[in-house]
Amino acid sequence: MGCECIPFFMRLIIYISLILNSIALGQDTTHVTIDTLPIQELTSVVVIRPMMLVRMETTRYSVISKKEIEEMQANDVGDILQKLEGVNLKSYGGLGGMKTISVRSLGSQHSAIVVDGFSVQNSQTGQVNLAQLQTNNLELISLGVGDQVGYLIPVSSQIAGNNVLLETFEMSFPNYNDSLQIRSSARMGSFGQLNAYVAAKVKIKKGFVSGFGNYRLANGLYKYSIENGTLSETLIRSNNDYQDQYFGGVAGYEFMNSTRVRVNYKQSKIDQGLPGAVIFYNNSADERLTTADQSLATDVRFRIGHGLYARGYLNGNVNNMRYFDPTYFNSAGKVDVTYLNRNLNAGLVASGHRVKDGYHIYNQTYIFGAEGGLSDLASSDSIFASPVRQQISVIVGARIKVGPFQLNGHVSGQFVHESNQTGDAGKNVVGVNPYFSLESKESG
Repeated sequence: MGCECIPFFMRLIIYISLILNSIALGQDTTHVTIDTLPIQELTSVVVIRPMMLVRMETTRYSVISKKEIEEMQANDVGDILQKLEGVNLKSYGGLGGMKTISVRSLGSQHSAIVVDGFSVQNSQTGQVNLAQLQTNNLELISLGVGDQVGYLIPVSSQIAGNNVLLETFEMSFPNYNDSLQIRSSARMGSFGQLNAYVAAKVKIKKGFVSGFGNYRLANGLYKYSIENGTLSETLIRSNNDYQDQYFGGVAGYEFMNSTRVRVNYKQSKIDQGLPGAVIFYNNSADERLTTADQSLATDVRFRIGHGLYARGYLNGNVNNMRYFDPTYFNSAGKVDVTYLNRNLNAGLVASGHRVKDGYHIYNQTYIFGAEGGLSDLASSDSIFASPVRQQISVIVGARIKVGPFQLNGHVSGQFVHESNQTGDAGKNVVGVNPYFSLESKESG
């Protein structure tokens, strides 16, 4: 009898293991690989049969293709990024409301947003509103954690804790066979939402010219219920309308020696109501926020030698914001304040790649670059400070593969000088940030 119980319990354990392993939760970039047994592929994770030695592999990069972006039908970039592993979206409102991301517990200040190779910055808030970055023109979204997602992006973005790279239709060089490309889309949704986008790109010899425009609006008139004791009342949200528009143009040219030059101008304007909190017996709301943004950017990408490429970039941004409250309880009976935020960045970054074959397989990539930035902030408020910030960022790093091993590392430095024309200046900052990682990948 004792001899028959042992096989019975072994079979019972195997059956229970098979049942438990048929239910699994995971993330898109977690893969389980095995050499001998077949795998069962689910939507979010790859599950294999138990009782065998397995190897877990995770990647630091997540990529969302154009097809996947179109299938999501998202209103903005924030709605797409929250689908990625390790990303937590913080939304402070509906359409047009502030949206930021926290990647693997790092706050939004550690996330660098790069659009077509240029950093998106706002030195007034220190955060980028992802709700204002739309998806109609996106070709690719890449998220890198702990390491740079691209080697020719701005230095200040490479040294961030994580970086999000967006590539758009209008800034990319067309294929040789495409003389004319047109993209358009229109969407309609609840609460008066309408979104229309159109862009055209014309190939001229080895260059191209593109123009684009987008318009989005919504009235935000949705119903809500409020209870006050035994009374229940249904009201309509007021002053929740939103409207934005942006347009611009791009010109690019490719020379004989693989040198590419691009010039880009964008302008946008946003007008939105601030509905405020729901208050008993007070359904009025009339605060307004208006934002106007202009940017001019240019870059040149060229080859220095065999396997060595460099990119120089220059971009400037002017952001005007107005906050208006016509019924504020003060001596003036209103609040009408404007803010002017200006940013200027210039830098040079280079990357080289070498591959050697012999007794050991070599794969080496080197990066180095430097960037300078200048930003200031002014306001119509007489008691508001007028800070000026100057910063310098540098980076030197390498990625070396030897057989199954890969060593990644870079050392970056930052110097930030703060000054203030009408108040106390912030503290100057000098920082050195090393980053190293060692990875191995088994063959098979």
